[in-house]
Amino acid sequence: MNIKAEPRRRLRRKSGYSIAETLLALLILLILSSGIAGGIAFAARQYNESVMRSEAKVLCSSLSNVLRGELSITGDIDPHPGDEGRVKVQGFVSPNYAAEGTVQAGETKCASLHAQRDGVDAERGELMLDDSPLLPSAAYSSYAMDAKADVYYDRTLGLFEVTVEVWSGDGRAKLAENTFEVIPLNYDPGATP
Repeated sequence: MNIKAEPRRRLRRKSGYSIAETLLALLILLILSSGIAGGIAFAARQYNESVMRSEAKVLCSSLSNVLRGELSITGDIDPHPGDEGRVKVQGFVSPNYAAEGTVQAGETKCASLHAQRDGVDAERGELMLDDSPLLPSAAYSSYAMDAKADVYYDRTLGLFEVTVEVWSGDGRAKLAENTFEVIPLNYDPGATP
């Protein structure tokens, strides 16, 4: 046997990959890379959704805390509930959010609780007491969220029932909701206005 001929035979047997093998390898790489890209896109969407829901919960909690504090120290509500039972509160006296010059000695003015979007009253938007936002606009803007609050006063129970909702800016999904009750410390429904 020729010792020098042996390496040449090995080289002839390993002449490289055929075109079919190369195309198959490229196809496998293409399928794997598209699967990885799809997985990364899905993970990014899930992450953004999770962060948006977390931000919505923080916004809902912050709005709930502000409303809880304001309602607990209010001295009067609008409309003054002459009706028995449960009435929707359109506004309330707020020493912290009263507009300049609206509350004079011996007089009270109820601040209107409403949502505003782009400076116009809306079903959902930034929660306002008259012209004062409950929270700065930046609290809503990170994920373009809107809020809505419904406040009722139950004369039978002597407490406020509040529901705060936070929605996506496009209005498609309710991201967070908080329902709570507030016992008013200063409000006397039996007092004459």
